[in-house]
Amino acid sequence: MKGFPKIGDVPVWTEPPDGYHVNFTNPQKDMALLYASSGVSISCVVSFLLMGMHFYVASFVTKNLSSRHVLTLAGCVLVTASQSIIFFCQMRGVVGVHVWEMPLDHARWESTLLLAANLLAIPATALAKSGLYVFYREFIVPTQSAYFILIPAVL
Repeated sequence: MKGFPKIGDVPVWTEPPDGYHVNFTNPQKDMALLYASSGVSISCVVSFLLMGMHFYVASFVTKNLSSRHVLTLAGCVLVTASQSIIFFCQMRGVVGVHVWEMPLDHARWESTLLLAANLLAIPATALAKSGLYVFYREFIVPTQSAYFILIPAVL
């Protein structure tokens, strides 16, 4: 860690702006980001519960379980896992904090977890779109251009 700047004895990712007082014990936080993240976390839990009810009705009540249900449920599980990682980072106090106000180990930990959250959200989007494609395919005859939507989702 020779190339990283230090504030006191604590190595940080980057130096703070000139005149900025760094406080490692009580750093400034972007509260708008924290409120937005909390709202998304709550809506993610609600959507997961609604998806569970939909999956239950499709599999046990109507006994009409199709691939769109499985695709949508898999996408919902991945989105919930992604949001759980972000919520965990928020509870640990590393989301919404400037990178120069956290030690280098915390900054590396946060960037790794946020990368994992993003990598979980990408296939979740493809799975949800594939589920919508299968749903609309039941009502509309697929055209040749529809395969340009399906092929990247499968890849």
